Amino acid sequence: MSATMTLNFGQRTGWTLVVGLFCASCTTMPEKSQNPPDRVTISNFRYGPVCGPNNAQTICSQTSDISVTGDGRCIYDHREIACTWYAYSFDYTPLAGPVALDCTDNSSMPWDIGNPQGVQSRDSVSSSYRLELDNSGHLFHLEYMGWVPGAPDNDLKQACFYKGEKLFDVEFRLHFQPGTTPRKDS
Repeated sequence: MSATMTLNFGQRTGWTLVVGLFCASCTTMPEKSQNPPDRVTISNFRYGPVCGPNNAQTICSQTSDISVTGDGRCIYDHREIACTWYAYSFDYTPLAGPVALDCTDNSSMPWDIGNPQGVQSRDSVSSSYRLELDNSGHLFHLEYMGWVPGAPDNDLKQACFYKGEKLFDVEFRLHFQPGTTPRKDS
């Protein structure tokens, strides 16, 4: 920091001394933050099957093993299907402005990837998606898998990045249960 101070000596005009002050510690230094202003920091990461009523869902138990039973209902490609819901959640330190995470998923077997609006890709083993953080300090990300009785197990590996830095990765082992007709009352 540089400051200029003017001193007058007596009442004589023209006798002004200008002194330049250079002081590195004249201003208070901001406290060092554990979290740089452009870095997302997450904590309390949880993942597993989802239970509870709509709008009050939670992760039932922390596990990567998901039993796909078809007890749930989902909208996929404009139609209702039997499915199983699972999720991951975490707390994060909010940043100023919008924050988007770039995420990938890789599957051990080909599958159709889509959502309520339609199918994005068929027979794919990888895809990418974007998660927008709303600066609430918490994310609960719901996902579902359509029930296909007796389908082979599927290992689904997901990872999310912010500005190229990996924030987390998670693996779900999806076990498709045999059965007759899934319950309609879920």
